[in-house]
Amino acid sequence: MEAHAADIIPGQTTYRIYQNLVNADDFFSSVFGNNDDPFSLATTTGFYNSAFGGTTAGDINPAFLSFFPELAADSWVTVGIEAQAVAPEVAISAVESADQPWVGAFAFGDAISGQDIVMNDFTGGAWYVLNGTPNGLPDENNRVLIMQITTAGEVSGVINTQVFENGNGNADIRNTYSFSGTGTFSADGAGGTGNSNACGCTDAEAFNYDPDAQYDDGSCIDSVNGCTDDSACNYDAGANTEDGSCTYADAGYDCDGNCIADTDGDGICDEFEVAGCSDDAACNYNADATDDDGSCTTPKPVTTAMATASPTPTVMESATNLKSLDVQTKQPATTMPMPQTTTVPASTTMPDTTAMATASRHRW
Repeated sequence: MEAHAADIIPGQTTYRIYQNLVNADDFFSSVFGNNDDPFSLATTTGFYNSAFGGTTAGDINPAFLSFFPELAADSWVTVGIEAQAVAPEVAISAVESADQPWVGAFAFGDAISGQDIVMNDFTGGAWYVLNGTPNGLPDENNRVLIMQITTAGEVSGVINTQVFENGNGNADIRNTYSFSGTGTFSADGAGGTGNSNACGCTDAEAFNYDPDAQYDDGSCIDSVNGCTDDSACNYDAGANTEDGSCTYADAGYDCDGNCIADTDGDGICDEFEVAGCSDDAACNYNADATDDDGSCTTPKPVTTAMATASPTPTVMESATNLKSLDVQTKQPATTMPMPQTTTVPASTTMPDTTAMATASRHRW
């Protein structure tokens, strides 16, 4: 439902209600109501009827509009036309229940003129055209005009429509629409069993397949498998169906394997750096340290005082020193008696002459 004009009648808005169709050859047949599929139309202030108009758009004579401009605001029902039918268009037919008359609600001066309408008894009511007449075919916007109503108040209701898909009389599609105010309203499928169906995508392979839809409204979207998580490395903006293929960067790294934060540029991410001493000669060397924090401690050098020891003199050196001592002290030299020569029997063991010589020297 949309606003068509304002203030043709001061303070009131003229609204028009359309049925949107899917195919260019879909045929809109009727608006109806009965005990299985109740119809209702209500306004908060009543609606306007012109004295020069009538129940259907076919009652509007375009020649009168220039003389009676308020005629353009007349409320009426229709199928596809907004004034008298021009061949091959046909006039709109209307039927009503004796117990629930509604035709007079669109007639100026009638007892129920401008009043709310209800069709919910067994007989019911409708306005319609027969299949095949041009009135029921969609216009250039792929829609069919079904009502005009002028009011100062709010408009709401429940409308049931009948459409023959592709003009095929055997493809009877009946939808129910609940509405309030202006806007585009989807079928709610609130009609009786077998008489009402919801529109939607009926292709089970489509991304937006609707298992409850009985009428394909052309809204199907092809399924595109891929990674749909925009935080993943392989996110696919064109995918609409998650296939479990998403891959993610390791913690601290981007999708190219680079550190997200590496302040010192050493190839080790900041969050994985280990502070400590990295000098392997230090006492507190830490083999796991990646950042030297200046904490290294090194051993102090040890200074060893080496005593200079005089070498132990040999026997000959001692003797020489003694002679020197004799010279320096000017002590008289002492003549050492020569040892006596002893003949050793052949059968005896010769003494160790080396040891004897040594002993002799010491006796000196």
